[in-house]
Amino acid sequence: ALLGVLLPRLKATVVLDALASAYVTQDPERLRTLPGTFVLTLNPTELAHCLGVEEDDVEADPSAHAAELAERTGATVLYG
Repeated sequence: ALLGVLLPRLKATVVLDALASAYVTQDPERLRTLPGTFVLTLNPTELAHCLGVEEDDVEADPSAHAAELAERTGATVLYG
């Protein structure tokens, strides 16, 4: 709820990590509509949740899944 209020008001670069990735999971495409620049730092589990795929799939091809989320969100995605 807090991120839903703050993020639309920020015009800076915002790093979303760990629990904040839940904001992305609800609707990845909504980051594209916000004025800020976003960087997502995600582990395999978080990346899988954001994309709605199995963690094993992410681990099999992390670059492709990070690229997919970057395309959907317009954010820079750091995986690790």
